Amino acid sequence: MFRAQITEEMKKTRENGAIQFLSNINKYTNDVAYGDTQHFSYDDQGNISLYFGSERQVGLHNTVLVWGCVSSSHPKALLLRVSEKFNSSTYKEILQKQILPLSNHQSKPIGVVHDWFPVHRSKAVMEFAKDNRERMIFLDWPKYFEDVMPVEDVWFKMMKNFTKGNVKVVNQDNLWEQIVLGWNNACTDEFVTELIKTIPSKFEKVIQSSGSYVD
Repeated sequence: MFRAQITEEMKKTRENGAIQFLSNINKYTNDVAYGDTQHFSYDDQGNISLYFGSERQVGLHNTVLVWGCVSSSHPKALLLRVSEKFNSSTYKEILQKQILPLSNHQSKPIGVVHDWFPVHRSKAVMEFAKDNRERMIFLDWPKYFEDVMPVEDVWFKMMKNFTKGNVKVVNQDNLWEQIVLGWNNACTDEFVTELIKTIPSKFEKVIQSSGSYVD
């Protein structure tokens, strides 16, 4: 997976964040949903890869942008194709239609974890979260914690299976079909449950490595 070159400042931020979160780890393993966006692309030979351009880019003829979520609630895994630009309106609609219903299966708000992409912290999205705080709360998440985000493990597993199966695609719709198949094959309830269970051990590894990447 793509990782920015890590600096000493980033390591310190990661280490301090891991220490802080381990002191209140139940928030990150119970009644929680982890969401992430990812571009998938294909080359002239039909080989699938992960594309790391901006989520705000649109009109790329050989890519598909998706939003995925793994949760301790039900359903355990959610996947959507993002056809329009990923902006505040798009994300609010995802929260409204996909995340808020997760709270129906529990007695307290669902905790939401996402990365530091600006859309996630836009004024409009934060106001939406405030208006729906009885059903959903945004949990703190340190910067530079991509390798700890459990949805990234799903992307990695999907790519491993695409490569192993020599999966080829011919257009965007075909790519989306393979993404759905790959997601469904990867995201069994058992796999998602285990992913979320590994969060504490990932925090511990960050501390043990003095903030270095752990994947």
